[in-house]
Amino acid sequence: MKHLPDHPVSTAAQRVKYIRKANKISQIEMSKIMGVSQSTLSQVENGNYDISFDSIKKISKKFNIDCNWLIMGKGDMFITAESEKKEEKEKSEDARLVGEQGIPLVAGEAIAGYIESKGSNDFVSTLDTYRLPNFNDDRERRIFEMPDKSMMPIFREGDYLVAGRQQDSAPLPNGTLAVVINGKNLYVSRLYKYAERENYYVLKQENGATEANIIAKSDIEEVWEISGRITRHADEKFLRNDADSIEIMKRDLDDLKNKIHFLLKGR
Repeated sequence: MKHLPDHPVSTAAQRVKYIRKANKISQIEMSKIMGVSQSTLSQVENGNYDISFDSIKKISKKFNIDCNWLIMGKGDMFITAESEKKEEKEKSEDARLVGEQGIPLVAGEAIAGYIESKGSNDFVSTLDTYRLPNFNDDRERRIFEMPDKSMMPIFREGDYLVAGRQQDSAPLPNGTLAVVINGKNLYVSRLYKYAERENYYVLKQENGATEANIIAKSDIEEVWEISGRITRHADEKFLRNDADSIEIMKRDLDDLKNKIHFLLKGR
């Protein structure tokens, strides 16, 4: 990447333009990398539009640019081994603090905001948190509300799923229940390696009515292994059994009353 020492880089908009000019690519090429239209990129470079989290991540991945430099102009321009270690340390510290303060709940309308912000710490800090027993280790966790009926009968719509962040260094076994975030979507599904294609995964729902999704590993932004469930739904089978038992008890009681009445009457 060629450096342009005379190009201004005091704002995020100027830094985006700097990266494009240094790589000698057109606005059309850069807009494809960022996943936006050429007119949107033009507005970004002119300082009229803010750059999205998604575009920041794509620029960082494509050109090895440090996100802190791109957004705030702080630190080194390029990602280094030292900056990666610092970022991992900060993430670990954030996870520890979250564990002490409680587990963030991503529910209802917050799901769309969480996806849009790419799970940023700024957004997560606005969420309600809850402390749960037996989830007090150092693993980063979230509580996700089950958004639909795609995982019936395992999970019901409105259930709260307690999940731990999964890292690439520890691959999940096939069939693991997980929350997977990809682009603008959040999937609750069983996660399988796609046997026919390397580095692809199959996301399969339980209800049989929802078609399985095949997703490239590089397109998956977050994976959270589900390790617990909080439900507001009692098991209908047990409820029916309880109702039947109560009805039997009422009949037995009425029968006992009739027998006592008969015995007293015969005295």
